[in-house]
Amino acid sequence: MQALSRVFSIVIFAGAAGSLSAVGVHARETSEEGSAEGSTLFAENESLQVIPTRPGVTVSIAMSKPRATPTAAVVLFSGGNGSLKLSKTGFGAGAENFLIRTRQQFTQAGYVVAIGDAPSDRMNGLDGFRTSENHAEDVKAIVSWLAARWRAPIYLIGTSRGTISACNAVARNGGRNVSGLILTASVTAGSRDSLADVALEKIKVPTLLVHHRQDACHASPYHGAQALLRRLGGPKEIESISGGDPPQSNPCGPISHHGFLGVESQAVQSIVRWIQRHPAHD
Repeated sequence: MQALSRVFSIVIFAGAAGSLSAVGVHARETSEEGSAEGSTLFAENESLQVIPTRPGVTVSIAMSKPRATPTAAVVLFSGGNGSLKLSKTGFGAGAENFLIRTRQQFTQAGYVVAIGDAPSDRMNGLDGFRTSENHAEDVKAIVSWLAARWRAPIYLIGTSRGTISACNAVARNGGRNVSGLILTASVTAGSRDSLADVALEKIKVPTLLVHHRQDACHASPYHGAQALLRRLGGPKEIESISGGDPPQSNPCGPISHHGFLGVESQAVQSIVRWIQRHPAHD
């Protein structure tokens, strides 16, 4: 599609690096499933990209690049309502999210990192949208853009409600250009949309689940992650995490076991090791 061939790039390098720690961002009170306000500036290796996804629709992406030629590209899906309020200088919201506050650990592993904001026609967030075909189309456009720009395997990594977005995209798009899927703090229960609303049996790409045994969020119980293994259609495994620091938010907030507080590096390294064992998907 002609619209997908155009990419609007806005490159602004901020002098201050975004913190990787839970206390390094400007945190505010969090609500259910990691929906949080909080801001952080882009680091020197980060920039804002704006790409067309559907007719008349664009998605802003926070891009982080490694120093050397990337060995993989990862698309990170945050939780909450998915509105990150990205600007030329950084994140206006969601900076406490597990994947956002650890994004530089992925670049240090040699990966290009892409974090998408809510699309231009859904700037208030992704509630009620994560399981839609339009959302899958947005993700497909992001993956296609990455595949055209870097010759490296691409992985989708979701956390909390972001796992719904990642799974929906793979289930609807058939895993094209996606070498693997990683789900952390998977949302499997609750009155809102969850992974129960996604055709997980259609997912055939290798999948890793990373879950904290003490995750106390009612929407992401540990036994729910175990049950996911029976529904996923392709090769899958689970990595269980324990311990960490005392929660500083409610159980569904990102500064808790739900967000791997105090064991962030352990969770990230589990993902990196798994990616190294799954270098490509045909």
